[in-house]
Amino acid sequence: DKSYVEIPAMFGVGFALKKSSKWMFQADYMMQMWSKSGTSDASFNLKNSQRFTAGFQLQPKEIGRGNYLTAIQYRLGVRYYQTGLEIRNVALTETSVNFGMSFPAPYRTKLGEPISRATINFEYGMRGTTNQNLIREDFFRVTFGFSINDRWFAKYKYD
Repeated sequence: DKSYVEIPAMFGVGFALKKSSKWMFQADYMMQMWSKSGTSDASFNLKNSQRFTAGFQLQPKEIGRGNYLTAIQYRLGVRYYQTGLEIRNVALTETSVNFGMSFPAPYRTKLGEPISRATINFEYGMRGTTNQNLIREDFFRVTFGFSINDRWFAKYKYD
């Protein structure tokens, strides 16, 4: 049997508020029009999906050298996602909260800014529901990331 699903259009909007490198707040909203797409499977209904995310980042000391703990960026965020699936007239949702830290590399620019960072993030969330004999899933996710912002292959005018 062949089946198909049409991928619908999506749109989103977001904003960020920032005070130098001391703190930053970001929020984002995304919607995807699944109700206007088609599928060959009639065992579930497709509804419009919506996702709202918000996060806050704090760095105790703005820039420069000093205590290593004050150069770490601390992050806290939340996410609410209403998926496009509806099973037994119940919309499936996902909520999560996360906490992360971004550690600067020892090498810095002349102004004292870290060049590269290593990031770790911990997320706990719930997906689904136990209504109508459905399944709720609790999950825990750990994410590692690296940003390498060094200048490579740069030609210098003077040695």
